[in-house]
Amino acid sequence: MKNHRLLPPALILISSCALSLSAQVNYEWTGTTDGQWDLASNWNPNTAAPGGATTDIANFDTASANSSITLDTAISIGALNFNAGAGAYTLSGEALTLSSGDSISNTSGNHQIINTNMSLAGANTINVSSGSSLTLSGTIYNTTSGGNFDITGSGIVNLTGKFANYTTFTNLQVMQASTVNYDTTSFNGVNNYIADSGRLNLHRNPASGGITLQLKGDGSEIYLSQAGMATATTLRFRGDGDDGKTLSFGADFSGTGISTHSGAIQLNDGGSGVNNNYRFDAAADNTLSLTGTITDTNASGSGTKVQIIGDGIVRFAGSDANTSQTPIEVLGTLELAKDDEVNAIGGGSITIMTDGHLQMAANNQIADTASLHLSGGSYVINGFDESMGELSVAASGGTIDFGGLAATLNFDSLATIVGTLTIEGWSEEVDIFFSDGSGWDTAALGKVNFSGFGTAQYDSETGRLSAIPEPSATAAIMGIAGLLFISQRRIGLLQTN
Repeated sequence: MKNHRLLPPALILISSCALSLSAQVNYEWTGTTDGQWDLASNWNPNTAAPGGATTDIANFDTASANSSITLDTAISIGALNFNAGAGAYTLSGEALTLSSGDSISNTSGNHQIINTNMSLAGANTINVSSGSSLTLSGTIYNTTSGGNFDITGSGIVNLTGKFANYTTFTNLQVMQASTVNYDTTSFNGVNNYIADSGRLNLHRNPASGGITLQLKGDGSEIYLSQAGMATATTLRFRGDGDDGKTLSFGADFSGTGISTHSGAIQLNDGGSGVNNNYRFDAAADNTLSLTGTITDTNASGSGTKVQIIGDGIVRFAGSDANTSQTPIEVLGTLELAKDDEVNAIGGGSITIMTDGHLQMAANNQIADTASLHLSGGSYVINGFDESMGELSVAASGGTIDFGGLAATLNFDSLATIVGTLTIEGWSEEVDIFFSDGSGWDTAALGKVNFSGFGTAQYDSETGRLSAIPEPSATAAIMGIAGLLFISQRRIGLLQTN
C-alpha cells in the first residue's frame, strides 16, 4: 500500500499559483493570415486565439498589413495592450469583455479604434500615453457594482458611444494631463465627471439630475466644445487637496457663438484652499455665458481668486444673484449682464489688469461693498449706473470709459491713486460721485486725465468729480458768446435805424 503524504500549505499555495499563472497566456498579434481575431494563425503563439481564458492578454507590438480586426464571436480576456512599436488598429464586431482593472493600454504612439461594445470591471483604468490616442465608439457596460472609470497617461481618448448598466457608477475621472473628448449620447448612471489634472472636452450636453462637473487637481480643465451648448449640471471648483492649483472652465470651439452653463457654480468646494486660481476662459470669438449662480461653498483662502482669461467674452448673466466673495482678477473680457439691480459680482474685490476689460450690460451689477482696483485695464460703463466701494489705481493706471453716454457712477471713497486714471467719453451728463472725498487732494487730482478736457476738480459739497475745461475749449466758448453778442448788437442797431 502506497503512503499518501499531505503537501505542506506553502506548497499547496505555490501549486495553486502555478496553475493560475499557467491559465494566463500572453498573445501577440501577427496578422499572418487575415484580420480574424479568432483565427489562431494570426497570433503568437499560434496554438489558439486570446479568449480561451478570461485572463488572457492580447498584445499588439508591431504594425501589420491586417490592421482591421473583426471579432466574429464575443471574446472575454484580461486586458488589451497596444505597446510601443504597434501600428494603428481598428477592432470591430462582437462584444469584448475585459476583466482586468487595467483593461486597455495604448503606448504605441498611434490612434487605436475600438468599435465593439465593451464590458469592463467596475473599477477600471484606461492608460493612453502622450502622443497616443484611443477612440471608443461602442457601448461601455459595467460588469460589476460601481467603481471609478479612470483615464490616465497624458494621451487623448475619444468617447463617442454611450455608457450602460452603470447604475452605481461613481466617477469618470480624467487624470494625468489626459484629454478626453466626450461625445457620448447616453449618460446612464454616471454621477460625476471629474477632471483631475486632465482635460475634459464636452461635445454634447451632459444630462442633468444629480450629475456634477468637478475640477480637482492642478491643471484640471473642462471645456464646452460646441456653440449652442447649454449645460445645466452643477460645476464644482475643488478647494481641497493641494494648494496653489489652477482649475479652468471655459468655451473653446471653432467659429463664433455662445455656450451657456446654466447650472450652479460652487467655488472652494470641499475646502477653502490657498493661492488657488479658478479660471473662466473664453477662446477667441467664443462667449461663455454663466447664467446660474456663483457661490462660495467655503470662504476663500489667502491668495485664492477667480480669473477671467481668453480672447473671447465671459458673461455673468441670469436672474439670480451671484454671492461669491472670492476676489476677481480680469485679464480678458468680463461682461456683467444680470437683470437690472441683480448682483453679478457679490462682493470682495475686482482687479482689472492690463488688457483686461470689465463691461457693464445692465444697471447695478456690483455689490455696493465691492472694491474696484484698476491695474492697467478698463472699466466700460456703456450708459449704465453703478455703485460700489472704494476705488484704487495702481502704478500701471487704468481707464473708466463712458463712451459719451449719460451715466452715474458712485464710489464710497478713493483708496489710492499711483498711476494715471484716464476718463474717456466724459460729458456734463456723466456723474462720478465719491461719498468720502478725503482722498482727493491736489496730488490725486493731478493724476486724473479727462480725455479731451482739462484737469480734474472735486466738489466737496456735492461729492462730484468732474473736468475743468481746457483753455482752448474755454476760448472757443467765449468766442461763440462774443459772436452772439456782436450779432445781437447789429440787429439792435438796424432796428434803431
